Amino acid sequence: VWITYDPARTAPATVQALAARRVTDAEDLLMSPYPGLDGVISLQAWERRLVLDTPDDPRFEQFIRALAGNAATAPEAATERLAAARRAAR
Repeated sequence: VWITYDPARTAPATVQALAARRVTDAEDLLMSPYPGLDGVISLQAWERRLVLDTPDDPRFEQFIRALAGNAATAPEAATERLAAARRAAR
């Protein structure tokens, strides 16, 4: 999951709290500034995106739990689903 934030609209304390408590050493979580972002905070993973005004929104944690490290949502899984659908359509 790639977590981005607009540095112009996100308080430094919020960024520090995210880095310290939510985006720790997990290998499947990345965080970076994204100037001009269309929201305050955005989470992206495998063709899914969630834009939030605050990381306190419960959907923040739900998104991460659902998609971080989930093999069923990785690109390889999507490719296999597409191949299976094509085989079934023949």
